[in-house]
Amino acid sequence: VGFEAIRGSSPSTLALVGMTIGVVSLVLAAWSPETSGLIPGISLAALAGGAFAVMLLLGAETSEASGLWPLSVQRATAALIVLTIALATSSDPLPRAPGVRRTAAAGGAAGSLGVGVTFVGLQRAGEASVGAVAVASSFYPAVTVALRWVLDGERLRWWQVAGLVGSLVAVALIALG
Repeated sequence: VGFEAIRGSSPSTLALVGMTIGVVSLVLAAWSPETSGLIPGISLAALAGGAFAVMLLLGAETSEASGLWPLSVQRATAALIVLTIALATSSDPLPRAPGVRRTAAAGGAAGSLGVGVTFVGLQRAGEASVGAVAVASSFYPAVTVALRWVLDGERLRWWQVAGLVGSLVAVALIALG
């Protein structure tokens, strides 16, 4: 949103309201009193958000003719970074435990779906406000909380429910804006 403002473009008031509600809603949906390491978590979230924003900003500069190549390069680079960190910290990049391998396989499948979703987001970013697309695309923590409730039976607190509802309202406002 800041980058677009510098370039002389800004989202509508309705989209800005949606983005504001969205940020507050994500914090509400994801926060749990049992959460430990709040400051490192916020730092990692800010770093991930910055990397996500850079990816969308750079992706918005690509043409439709480039197809999936920008995402392929981005995912390959991310895999190399993770592998390098795993090797540098003496971690096993391919865990041997069967349960962990199944989880990793499920993560890989979900990551593949993520490529498709990101591709659609990048295509849309060329047509709409990159800031609005970035904010709307960043609601995955709310989806994670909802999935933990549905699949794991995790008990949601009132503020998490409010955050999930707020996230839905925010996406609607961003889409209408």
